[in-house]
Amino acid sequence: FVKIAEKHDSKNETWQPAIISTNNSIQIQSNIIPENGIIQLVDMQGRIVYATAWNQKKHIIETDLPSGLYILTIQDITHNYSQQIALPF
Repeated sequence: FVKIAEKHDSKNETWQPAIISTNNSIQIQSNIIPENGIIQLVDMQGRIVYATAWNQKKHIIETDLPSGLYILTIQDITHNYSQQIALPF
């Protein structure tokens, strides 16, 4: 995995989501509870192939997407994190 961008909130609270992948899912874990969070998975053509609201410390994306590179973006009011993911895992 390659971390692309990360921004910390104004309280200097470290936010480092853990991305765990299996054959058909992506598990996201955070050390904080996101406020009005959004998770997006975007393909290399810029199409959003998965999007959902996120307001828990843990979220699982079940996927049957074709092989390739994707950008996983996780954001809330004060945080923004993106990571490149290669499928299949």
